[in-house]
Amino acid sequence: MGAIATGLMQVIDAGILFKNDGTAVGISLALAVVEFLWAIVSAFVLIQAKHRGARFVALCFVAYNVFGWILGAFIGAGETTPVPTWFVVVGGAFGMAYSIASAFLARSGARSQGAV
Repeated sequence: MGAIATGLMQVIDAGILFKNDGTAVGISLALAVVEFLWAIVSAFVLIQAKHRGARFVALCFVAYNVFGWILGAFIGAGETTPVPTWFVVVGGAFGMAYSIASAFLARSGARSQGAV
Protein backbone atom coordinates (compact mmCIF):
# COMPACT_ATOMS: atom_id res chain seq x y z
CA MET A 1 0.00 0.00 0.00
CA GLY A 2 2.91 2.34 0.63
CA ALA A 3 4.04 2.00 -2.97
CA ILE A 4 0.59 2.91 -4.28
CA ALA A 5 0.46 5.96 -2.02
CA THR A 6 3.98 6.99 -3.03
CA GLY A 7 3.09 6.82 -6.71
CA LEU A 8 -0.04 8.89 -6.14
CA MET A 9 2.03 11.43 -4.20
CA GLN A 10 4.27 11.71 -7.24
CA VAL A 11 1.24 12.48 -9.41
CA ILE A 12 0.11 15.15 -6.94
CA ASP A 13 3.63 16.56 -6.76
CA ALA A 14 3.81 16.74 -10.55
CA GLY A 15 0.57 18.72 -10.57
CA ILE A 16 1.92 21.13 -7.96
CA LEU A 17 5.24 21.52 -9.78
CA PHE A 18 3.46 22.07 -13.09
CA LYS A 19 1.28 24.76 -11.52
CA ASN A 20 4.38 26.44 -10.02
CA ASP A 21 6.39 26.28 -13.28
CA GLY A 22 8.74 23.64 -11.87
CA THR A 23 9.60 25.47 -8.66
CA ALA A 24 9.59 23.16 -5.64
CA VAL A 25 8.09 24.91 -2.62
CA GLY A 26 6.28 23.82 0.53
CA ILE A 27 4.58 20.49 0.06
CA SER A 28 6.72 19.61 -2.97
CA LEU A 29 9.80 19.65 -0.77
CA ALA A 30 8.11 17.42 1.80
CA LEU A 31 7.01 15.00 -0.93
CA ALA A 32 10.60 14.92 -2.24
CA VAL A 33 11.77 13.77 1.19
CA VAL A 34 9.13 11.02 1.23
CA GLU A 35 10.19 9.98 -2.27
CA PHE A 36 13.85 9.81 -1.17
CA LEU A 37 12.91 7.64 1.82
CA TRP A 38 10.84 5.40 -0.43
CA ALA A 39 13.85 5.03 -2.76
CA ILE A 40 15.77 3.61 0.22
CA VAL A 41 12.89 1.22 0.97
CA SER A 42 12.80 0.23 -2.72
CA ALA A 43 16.53 -0.49 -2.72
CA PHE A 44 16.02 -2.76 0.29
CA VAL A 45 13.12 -4.54 -1.48
CA LEU A 46 15.27 -4.90 -4.59
CA ILE A 47 17.90 -6.73 -2.55
CA GLN A 48 15.63 -8.76 -0.26
CA ALA A 49 12.46 -9.61 -2.22
CA LYS A 50 12.02 -13.01 -3.79
CA HIS A 51 9.04 -12.06 -5.99
CA ARG A 52 10.24 -11.05 -9.44
CA GLY A 53 7.43 -8.51 -9.94
CA ALA A 54 8.19 -6.77 -6.64
CA ARG A 55 11.86 -6.61 -7.54
CA PHE A 56 11.07 -5.17 -10.98
CA VAL A 57 8.82 -2.44 -9.56
CA ALA A 58 11.45 -1.60 -6.92
CA LEU A 59 14.15 -1.48 -9.60
CA CYS A 60 12.04 0.92 -11.67
CA PHE A 61 11.58 3.24 -8.69
CA VAL A 62 15.27 3.23 -7.81
CA ALA A 63 16.28 3.79 -11.46
CA TYR A 64 13.79 6.66 -11.84
CA ASN A 65 15.18 8.33 -8.71
CA VAL A 66 18.81 7.86 -9.73
CA PHE A 67 17.97 9.39 -13.12
CA GLY A 68 16.36 12.33 -11.32
CA TRP A 69 19.40 12.81 -9.09
CA ILE A 70 21.72 12.75 -12.11
CA LEU A 71 19.48 15.22 -13.95
CA GLY A 72 19.48 17.46 -10.88
CA ALA A 73 23.28 17.37 -10.75
CA PHE A 74 23.52 18.35 -14.43
CA ILE A 75 21.07 21.25 -14.24
CA GLY A 76 22.42 22.41 -10.89
CA ALA A 77 19.19 21.83 -9.02
CA GLY A 78 18.69 24.06 -6.03
CA GLU A 79 15.96 26.04 -4.39
CA THR A 80 15.80 28.52 -7.26
CA THR A 81 16.37 26.13 -10.17
CA PRO A 82 13.04 24.98 -11.60
CA VAL A 83 12.47 21.37 -12.59
CA PRO A 84 12.16 21.13 -16.40
CA THR A 85 8.54 20.81 -17.52
CA TRP A 86 9.27 17.64 -19.47
CA PHE A 87 10.60 15.96 -16.30
CA VAL A 88 7.58 17.14 -14.29
CA VAL A 89 5.34 15.40 -16.85
CA VAL A 90 7.54 12.29 -16.85
CA GLY A 91 7.42 12.27 -13.04
CA GLY A 92 3.62 12.40 -13.00
CA ALA A 93 3.35 9.67 -15.63
CA PHE A 94 5.87 7.52 -13.77
CA GLY A 95 3.97 8.00 -10.51
CA MET A 96 0.73 6.86 -12.14
CA ALA A 97 2.39 3.84 -13.77
CA TYR A 98 4.14 2.97 -10.50
CA SER A 99 0.85 3.14 -8.58
CA ILE A 100 -0.94 0.96 -11.12
CA ALA A 101 1.88 -1.61 -11.19
CA SER A 102 2.01 -1.68 -7.39
CA ALA A 103 -1.77 -2.11 -7.15
CA PHE A 104 -1.63 -4.92 -9.70
CA LEU A 105 1.12 -6.67 -7.71
CA ALA A 106 -0.78 -6.25 -4.46
CA ARG A 107 -3.97 -7.62 -6.03
CA SER A 108 -2.25 -10.55 -7.75
CA GLY A 109 -0.35 -11.39 -4.57
CA ALA A 110 -3.55 -11.39 -2.53
CA ARG A 111 -5.28 -13.49 -5.18
CA SER A 112 -2.46 -16.05 -5.27
CA GLN A 113 -2.73 -16.36 -1.47
CA GLY A 114 -6.49 -16.88 -1.64
CA ALA A 115 -7.36 -13.56 0.00
CA VAL A 116 -9.35 -12.19 -2.94
